[in-house]
Amino acid sequence: MTGLAEDLDQASPTPTRWRVRLRTASVDLLRRRSGIEPLERGWAWPVLAVWAAGRALNVTLLWVAYFSSRIAGWTFGPDGARAHTFLDFLSGWDAERYGAIATTGYPVSLPTDASGAVERNNWAFLPVFPLLERTVSALTGLPWQVIGVLISVAASAAATLALFALLRSVTDARAARWAVVLFSFGPLSFVFVLGYAESLFLVLLFSALLLAVRRRYLSIAPLGVIAAFTRPGAVALALGLGILLLLRWMLRDRDPLTRSEAIGLVVSGGATAICGVMWPVIADAVTGQSGTYVRSRWRGGCRSSVRAAFCHSRPAW
Repeated sequence: MTGLAEDLDQASPTPTRWRVRLRTASVDLLRRRSGIEPLERGWAWPVLAVWAAGRALNVTLLWVAYFSSRIAGWTFGPDGARAHTFLDFLSGWDAERYGAIATTGYPVSLPTDASGAVERNNWAFLPVFPLLERTVSALTGLPWQVIGVLISVAASAAATLALFALLRSVTDARAARWAVVLFSFGPLSFVFVLGYAESLFLVLLFSALLLAVRRRYLSIAPLGVIAAFTRPGAVALALGLGILLLLRWMLRDRDPLTRSEAIGLVVSGGATAICGVMWPVIADAVTGQSGTYVRSRWRGGCRSSVRAAFCHSRPAW
């Protein structure tokens, strides 16, 4: 770091100074952190205890919301239906759409209303989560609602463990523990007990980042491909791998970039990027209509009593 600072002082042309600044920032970003120790034996149990407390709080608050909706007669979901059971409450909205994909698949043609506008349909959601629901449901005989919630909860546990292991690779134990607490009790953590795909996407993402920190770059490829068909956003992982490749190349004189590492980054980043933009292409190919995925994105619905107040109060733009 001292040598780079001296280079920065001596560099007069602006492009050179910026190149040295970027190099200095890269060294600081990729340097090994002090105070980092290997994961101790039994490290997972305290992490899982925090995770369990967070999920218990989520279920309690959602039960209160469900019970209140039953008393007040509130409706919810895009169709404005009432949740007859707590399981219905946990498997509504997007979870219900995943269940529809698990049971009926994707439509060959886009459904439209009388005005020709595309109606809500399954093409707006990616296939990995409902495929898991369908497979596990067929193996166990349990309904997709139960399987969807169980997959989400189990994946959230795995994501919490992966997050802690990832952060312990780059920071100390105290910071990693606080990150787990914030992750488990955050305002949006309730999605971890719903039949949503967020938990599954996060465990794939955190695991991929952990592999990147450990420089097992080629192993990221399958995780990136699966993530690309789980939730939108895997292209960001590909971008991160591309930036990592650039930084490793810039610092190759201090930290040699081997051919296998470069190949691993290119393959994993390229595969993730390609698959990250493939779903709209697949949807267009199956339906024979352009823009299927974008046109199928659910644009709302004001039938539920809670959502209706918001919908009718929005500006017309």
